[in-house]
Amino acid sequence: MCNQPREALAVYQELQESGFEANSTTYNALISAYGKMGQLDRVLEVYKDMVWQGLERSVITYSSLISACEKAGRWETALQLFEEMQRDGCTPNTVTYNSLITACGQGAQCEKAQQVFEQMQEQGCTPDVVTYTALISTLERGGQWQLALESFTEMVSRGCRPDAIVYNAIIDTLWQTGVVWAQAKARELYNMAVKQGHFRNERMSPSGNREELNLHALTAGVAMLSLHSWLDDIQHRVLTCGDHALPPLLAVVTDAGNASKEQGNFIIKEAVSTMMSFWGAPFRSVQDKTYLGVLEAQGPQLAAWARSTAFSAQMGSLLPTLASNQSTPQLLSSAEATAQTQCGEAFGAVQRFEASHNLVLQNMGLQYLQQRMSLISGLLGAGAALGLKDEVVHDGVLLLDRLASIAAQVRVRSIPKPLRWLALLSRRARVMTAGCAGVLPVFFVMTRLTTGTSTCF
Repeated sequence: MCNQPREALAVYQELQESGFEANSTTYNALISAYGKMGQLDRVLEVYKDMVWQGLERSVITYSSLISACEKAGRWETALQLFEEMQRDGCTPNTVTYNSLITACGQGAQCEKAQQVFEQMQEQGCTPDVVTYTALISTLERGGQWQLALESFTEMVSRGCRPDAIVYNAIIDTLWQTGVVWAQAKARELYNMAVKQGHFRNERMSPSGNREELNLHALTAGVAMLSLHSWLDDIQHRVLTCGDHALPPLLAVVTDAGNASKEQGNFIIKEAVSTMMSFWGAPFRSVQDKTYLGVLEAQGPQLAAWARSTAFSAQMGSLLPTLASNQSTPQLLSSAEATAQTQCGEAFGAVQRFEASHNLVLQNMGLQYLQQRMSLISGLLGAGAALGLKDEVVHDGVLLLDRLASIAAQVRVRSIPKPLRWLALLSRRARVMTAGCAGVLPVFFVMTRLTTGTSTCF
């Protein structure tokens, strides 16, 4: 009954009309039905009525409540109900924890999701494939790709067999990093998934005249790896068996439209189309009776492209590989962690700089922001005429933004003239600091424009 929420509610209405007195089972079914329909307010009303009636709340009750919160994107409410469940002396099960981790993930609460995962194991609940799917997806949303990979590795070591959803999540997480060894790991996992029967999206048309690769509803990482694998196979067929190994037509489906119940990925559609155009590949967009997005190429033209030297270079740009003399993944992972720390420190320095240098976008004024690009062009022209380096011009722009931030009102038409003397002063400062290694340009600027005083900054 819970798999048909509307029918369940209709039955309940009939029972009420006949004078039936609801029990815990009835309330659990109502909570589940309203939850599946996304009506969290009604779910909570039913729960409050259940408490008021003094009816027993079981693990089924709380699991349904937390699941309803998860579907509604209310992770805070889910955590509150979980705490209430524990106060009520009800022991959560794997289903409860899975819903709670998913709810935390939808709220981008990576740390809370990890805490729930750890508590789950401490309480003796064994994580299943749904648990790891929820955890990996949560870490993916939070940009914690290394932790996501660790969780996937732990999952496999515990004997949990990944499904297509897990592979989609972890492969896309690794691919989106842009880190070469992480993308190489993504390809390794993709090949593993293919061997297990996932992501086999190539098919021949009934007539045998057209081979199709369907990228619809795949994540970006899996889609790119599927495309790379397919094109690599096409090249292998051409070089091994000749042009006749390809059918007359080959197509890449980027949007299945009404032919699929799953929603497509618009980013993939645009990315593949743009990439093929940039490469000069023989694929062209065509109108199709079945699909909304199709790129099609003729077999002979595709074979010629696969034999070209440009093809191998283009495949390399799509999926860079680690050279044999490069560091091990462990060392690269350590270097990546160090780089992340350094980036964090750099962003912190930028924030402190912006706070201390009074750069406030809201104070700059609409007129200034609208004409800022033309003002910068004027400063670039003045800098070029004076032979200044780009970093000096950059400092001049920063100074201009600071002026706009702290001035009560900046008249745009009055700025081009100060731009020229700012550039002159910048050049003078550069000359004054010549020979001082590692010292940034120093600007001695008369702030009389705004304060009527002279300051060195």
